[in-house]
Amino acid sequence: MAARVALFPFPYQGHANPMFRLAAVLHARGFPVTVHPPEYRFVAVPDAIPAELVASEDVAALNASCAAPFGDRLAALLAKEGGVRCVIADVLWYEPAAAARELGVPLLALMTSSASSFRMYMEYPVLIDRGFLPVNDNL
Repeated sequence: MAARVALFPFPYQGHANPMFRLAAVLHARGFPVTVHPPEYRFVAVPDAIPAELVASEDVAALNASCAAPFGDRLAALLAKEGGVRCVIADVLWYEPAAAARELGVPLLALMTSSASSFRMYMEYPVLIDRGFLPVNDNL
């Protein structure tokens, strides 16, 4: 069995839809693809997300609750399903990135926001250097 591409979309519609489109393109080009969205039944990844976080915008808490399940699922793919060619994770999912690095699997990040948002993120170092970030609570 050929090594797979493991995709980890963040569980928000604006993040999942582009990841599924990427999965379709990769599959059409002959790559075996496994998609690992939490709480869906494509490939079950027990996410341990407490009920109060299901519709949360607390990205850190979502990542923390999924750290072990992501690592376990990726390790299982490496051991049982012909390996993993690479992991493609949404930029908001940093726990799959940590698991991929720990297991030695190449990692790519998919950013689903607009080009203007990307440009804004690229300017963070400048804002920090100029003292605008972090925001001072005394303002």
